Amino acid sequence: MKEHYTATLCADGGCRITTGLPGSNRIYWSKAAYGFTDDNEFPAFEGETVAANPLGKKRCYYHLFSDAGGYSVVAPRLLFDDGRTNARDLGGYDTADGAHFVKYGVLYRSSELAALDGEQLAVIQKLGLNTIVDFRQPYEIAARPDPGIRGAAHLNLLPLAADTDAKHVAITQEYIRSLRDDTVQEGYDYLENLYKTIALNNAGYRQFFRLLLDENPPPLLFHCVAGKDRTGIAAALILLALGVPRETVEADYMATLYARRRTVEKYRAILNETLSPENAERVSTGIYGVQQQSFAYFMDSIEERYPVLQDYFSAELGLDENDTEKLRGRFLLPHKM
Repeated sequence: MKEHYTATLCADGGCRITTGLPGSNRIYWSKAAYGFTDDNEFPAFEGETVAANPLGKKRCYYHLFSDAGGYSVVAPRLLFDDGRTNARDLGGYDTADGAHFVKYGVLYRSSELAALDGEQLAVIQKLGLNTIVDFRQPYEIAARPDPGIRGAAHLNLLPLAADTDAKHVAITQEYIRSLRDDTVQEGYDYLENLYKTIALNNAGYRQFFRLLLDENPPPLLFHCVAGKDRTGIAAALILLALGVPRETVEADYMATLYARRRTVEKYRAILNETLSPENAERVSTGIYGVQQQSFAYFMDSIEERYPVLQDYFSAELGLDENDTEKLRGRFLLPHKM
C-alpha cells in the first residue's frame, strides 16, 4: 500500500508522520481538514517527524506540502487506540493513479457507539457529524441503542436480511463457550457464504450509496457492532468507488485486526480452553477480527460477475458513471494544488 504520507497516533495524543517522498516537507496544523493559517506552522522535516497536537484532546489535522510539489492532509485514522474500539477515519488513501486522496473528516467507520466510554463519546461529539448510519438489525439496536449525538440524524439501513439468524449476528459468550472442534464448521460456512453474497443484490448498500450522493453534507459515520463485516464491506465499496486500489482497500479492511487486537486476544484465550489452537485462532479472528480469505471471497464475488468494476456499481448499487464521478468530486482532493 503506497501513500504519500502515513500518520499514527502517539501515546501523548500527537502524530507520527512518515513519508517516502524526497526532499523537505512543510507542515501546518489545523482544527479543520480543509484550510489552515501560516501562523500554525511546525518545523519542516524529511522522512519522519512527530508533530504535537496543539488542540489537546480535539482532533488535529496536519497539512503537508512536499518539495516535489504535492499537497496532502493527514491525521491518525484510528480515533481510539485501545485495542477494542474500531473507529476510524477513511481519509488519506491515495487513488490508483496517485493524483488524488480521500478527504479526511467526512467519512468515518466505527464499531457500535453504545460501547464507547464518556471520553470517547466526547470525541465523537466533536466530529461535527450530520448523519449516523446504523447497519445493525432492529433487535441489536433495541438491546444497545446509539447514544444521542448532537446535530446528527440516525438512520437504520440493513445490509443483512431482516430475518438473518440471530445466533450468527448477536454472538454471545455462551455461544462461544459452546463451540467444539466438531461444530465450528457451521460458523466457517456461514462466514464464507456471507462474504460471497453480501455485495450482491443488497438493498441496504444500495440505499447507503444513494445517501452518499444526497445533497445532505457530510461528515457521516456508519457502523454495525464490531465495525468489521457489514461496516467493513461498506467501507471497501466506498473506497473502490473512489478509485482506491484493491491492495489499499484490503489493508483498510485488515486494519480491524490491530484496532480490535485486545478483543481478539481475549477470545482466543477463551477458545483455547475448548478448541484446538488452529480453530481457536480461526474463530477468534473470524468472529472478533477479520481474515484475508473473507476479503478475497467478497472481491471474487464481484470480479467473477463484473470484470469491469463500474459495471458492478451500475448493476448492483445503481451508480452510473456520472454518479461515480460525483462521489469522487465530493470525497477526493487533488495532490496538486
